[in-house]
Amino acid sequence: FTSGTLAGSTYTAFLTPCGNSSGNRNDVWYRFTAVGNQATITINSTGTLGGTAAPRFQITDNNCTSPTTVYCSNNNIGTVTGLSNGTQYLLRVYCNNNQMTTFNICVQSLPDNPL
Repeated sequence: FTSGTLAGSTYTAFLTPCGNSSGNRNDVWYRFTAVGNQATITINSTGTLGGTAAPRFQITDNNCTSPTTVYCSNNNIGTVTGLSNGTQYLLRVYCNNNQMTTFNICVQSLPDNPL
Protein backbone atom coordinates (compact mmCIF):
# COMPACT_ATOMS: atom_id res chain seq x y z
CA PHE A 1 0.00 0.00 0.00
CA THR A 2 0.93 3.66 -0.32
CA SER A 3 0.20 6.33 2.30
CA GLY A 4 -1.05 9.79 1.39
CA THR A 5 -2.77 12.95 2.56
CA LEU A 6 -5.17 15.55 1.20
CA ALA A 7 -3.73 18.20 3.54
CA GLY A 8 -2.64 21.16 1.43
CA SER A 9 -4.23 19.76 -1.73
CA THR A 10 -6.11 21.81 -4.31
CA TYR A 11 -8.72 21.02 -6.95
CA THR A 12 -7.53 19.93 -10.41
CA ALA A 13 -9.84 21.42 -13.03
CA PHE A 14 -10.52 19.09 -15.99
CA LEU A 15 -13.50 18.04 -18.09
CA THR A 16 -14.68 14.83 -16.42
CA PRO A 17 -14.16 14.95 -12.64
CA CYS A 18 -16.05 12.57 -10.36
CA GLY A 19 -17.89 13.78 -7.28
CA ASN A 20 -21.37 13.74 -5.79
CA SER A 21 -22.06 17.41 -6.40
CA SER A 22 -21.01 20.19 -8.70
CA GLY A 23 -18.54 21.64 -6.18
CA ASN A 24 -14.80 21.39 -6.60
CA ARG A 25 -13.11 18.54 -4.72
CA ASN A 26 -9.51 18.99 -3.58
CA ASP A 27 -7.45 16.07 -4.84
CA VAL A 28 -4.10 14.33 -5.11
CA TRP A 29 -2.94 12.10 -7.97
CA TYR A 30 -0.99 8.83 -8.21
CA ARG A 31 0.08 6.62 -11.13
CA PHE A 32 -0.08 2.82 -11.33
CA THR A 33 0.54 0.18 -13.99
CA ALA A 34 -2.19 -2.40 -14.59
CA VAL A 35 -1.22 -6.03 -14.07
CA GLY A 36 -4.11 -7.82 -15.77
CA ASN A 37 -7.45 -6.42 -16.92
CA GLN A 38 -8.97 -5.62 -13.52
CA ALA A 39 -7.99 -4.37 -10.09
CA THR A 40 -9.64 -3.78 -6.73
CA ILE A 41 -8.71 -0.39 -5.28
CA THR A 42 -9.20 0.49 -1.62
CA ILE A 43 -8.68 3.91 0.01
CA ASN A 44 -8.71 3.59 3.80
CA SER A 45 -8.82 6.76 5.87
CA THR A 46 -6.18 6.61 8.59
CA GLY A 47 -7.23 9.80 10.33
CA THR A 48 -8.88 13.10 9.66
CA LEU A 49 -7.51 16.59 9.75
CA GLY A 50 -10.69 18.57 10.24
CA GLY A 51 -13.73 16.33 10.23
CA THR A 52 -15.20 13.02 9.15
CA ALA A 53 -13.66 12.11 5.82
CA ALA A 54 -15.08 9.88 3.10
CA PRO A 55 -12.28 9.33 0.59
CA ARG A 56 -13.25 8.50 -2.99
CA PHE A 57 -11.21 7.81 -6.11
CA GLN A 58 -11.26 8.20 -9.86
CA ILE A 59 -9.25 6.32 -12.47
CA THR A 60 -8.27 8.05 -15.71
CA ASP A 61 -6.06 7.19 -18.63
CA ASN A 62 -2.45 8.40 -18.46
CA ASN A 63 -3.10 11.62 -20.40
CA CYS A 64 -2.17 14.42 -17.98
CA THR A 65 -3.28 17.17 -20.38
CA SER A 66 -6.81 15.88 -21.02
CA PRO A 67 -7.57 12.78 -18.90
CA THR A 68 -10.43 10.47 -19.83
CA THR A 69 -12.33 8.85 -16.95
CA VAL A 70 -12.17 5.06 -16.77
CA TYR A 71 -13.88 4.63 -13.37
CA CYS A 72 -15.58 6.72 -10.65
CA SER A 73 -15.95 5.21 -7.17
CA ASN A 74 -19.10 5.62 -5.08
CA ASN A 75 -17.19 4.88 -1.88
CA ASN A 76 -13.69 4.02 -0.76
CA ILE A 77 -13.47 0.63 -2.53
CA GLY A 78 -14.18 -0.52 -6.06
CA THR A 79 -13.24 -3.07 -8.70
CA VAL A 80 -12.09 -1.51 -11.95
CA THR A 81 -12.51 -3.66 -15.07
CA GLY A 82 -11.46 -3.14 -18.67
CA LEU A 83 -7.87 -2.23 -17.85
CA SER A 84 -5.07 -3.04 -20.31
CA ASN A 85 -2.24 -5.13 -18.90
CA GLY A 86 0.99 -3.10 -18.73
CA THR A 87 -0.77 0.25 -19.26
CA GLN A 88 -0.29 3.15 -16.84
CA TYR A 89 -3.34 4.82 -15.30
CA LEU A 90 -3.81 7.86 -13.08
CA LEU A 91 -5.56 7.52 -9.71
CA ARG A 92 -7.21 10.67 -8.30
CA VAL A 93 -8.06 10.63 -4.56
CA TYR A 94 -10.57 13.18 -3.19
CA CYS A 95 -13.34 13.59 -0.58
CA ASN A 96 -16.89 14.67 -1.44
CA ASN A 97 -17.04 16.82 1.67
CA ASN A 98 -13.59 18.32 0.94
CA GLN A 99 -12.34 17.19 4.35
CA MET A 100 -8.61 16.86 4.69
CA THR A 101 -7.60 13.30 5.55
CA THR A 102 -4.70 10.90 5.64
CA PHE A 103 -5.17 7.55 3.93
CA ASN A 104 -3.66 4.33 2.62
CA ILE A 105 -4.14 3.23 -0.99
CA CYS A 106 -4.11 -0.44 -1.98
CA VAL A 107 -4.27 -1.50 -5.64
CA GLN A 108 -4.77 -5.27 -5.84
CA SER A 109 -4.56 -6.83 -9.29
CA LEU A 110 -6.98 -9.63 -10.03
CA PRO A 111 -6.14 -12.49 -12.42
CA ASP A 112 -7.50 -12.24 -15.97
CA ASN A 113 -8.80 -15.81 -15.88
CA PRO A 114 -9.37 -16.96 -12.27
CA LEU A 115 -9.67 -20.71 -11.77
